[in-house]
Amino acid sequence: MGGFEANCVGLWSRSIHDNKALIRALGKFPRGLCGNCLLWGEDEIRLLRSIAVVARKMAMLAVSAYRSILRRFLPLAVIECFRSIQRRRAFAGDFSSWGEARAASKGYDDAAVLARVVAATRAVVEGQALWDRDGAVFTAPEYNMSLLSVLKKIAQAEDGRLDLVDFGGALGSTWRQHRALLSDLGSVHWRVVEQPHYVASGKQFTDNVLSFHPALQDALSLGANTVLLSGVLAYLERPHQLIEDLVRLRVRHIIIDRTSFAVNGRARLTVQRVPAGLGGGSYPCWHFDQRRLLEPLTGLYRLETGWRSFEDFGPRVEFLGFYFTRT
Repeated sequence: MGGFEANCVGLWSRSIHDNKALIRALGKFPRGLCGNCLLWGEDEIRLLRSIAVVARKMAMLAVSAYRSILRRFLPLAVIECFRSIQRRRAFAGDFSSWGEARAASKGYDDAAVLARVVAATRAVVEGQALWDRDGAVFTAPEYNMSLLSVLKKIAQAEDGRLDLVDFGGALGSTWRQHRALLSDLGSVHWRVVEQPHYVASGKQFTDNVLSFHPALQDALSLGANTVLLSGVLAYLERPHQLIEDLVRLRVRHIIIDRTSFAVNGRARLTVQRVPAGLGGGSYPCWHFDQRRLLEPLTGLYRLETGWRSFEDFGPRVEFLGFYFTRT
């Protein structure tokens, strides 16, 4: 419960406790022996619980209205400042092992996370929102122009064809977010590789562009020449192994985006706690040593371009993107 909501509920509770005349007027509250307290029976407790439920709902409505007013009247720069402060509190801990970090979080196999992602995906497919990410829906367009530029460059090099594996791409949110600006390409195949329960849920959203696969090699065997790693490497137990696998499989185009790197160069394993407005949940999350993560690409791949991702999480971590081609 948030502080604003908790204060509202607290005011209700204090009013009920302090105003004994009001409580006695409800009919079933006998005077305590000392005169400063009340004796509570089961009926009274049930009534108070009902009142507390109503109070909580009223507080939640008040919070929603409060946030709506702030969004309407505060300058965008001020709102973004608040969001930046919230993001900087997203990471906690410096864990010595993945198992230790995993024990301190819920993880992506939390059934509630998948349920939110499915609901958000359905909302976009049915036209109720424009795009989704991590179980949250958005009604205003927003594009990752650095990523779009790379995708178009790859399609141009591949005779107008974009055949891509979106590793860890959930239910295809990145495709839906950007499909309007990729409609001019001659051919697009967007192949999502995910955990089995995501693949099973994704079948209902499969079409002539979007498909879901349980393994990287399955998707590559269908003709994909590009692998997109967008916001996924940091949430894998063995991310360095995945980079080495891509090199071994001789993937022609590798895109790394929205990936967290430690500014001081020392890799750090944390737990990321996601705000409720973006789906909630908590996950182990790496802040990489950039040199160490990209080392397997050295000499075999050429860095075509790099960019700073849009997230701002404070002075200790930066989010970067890279596009590599096989030499």
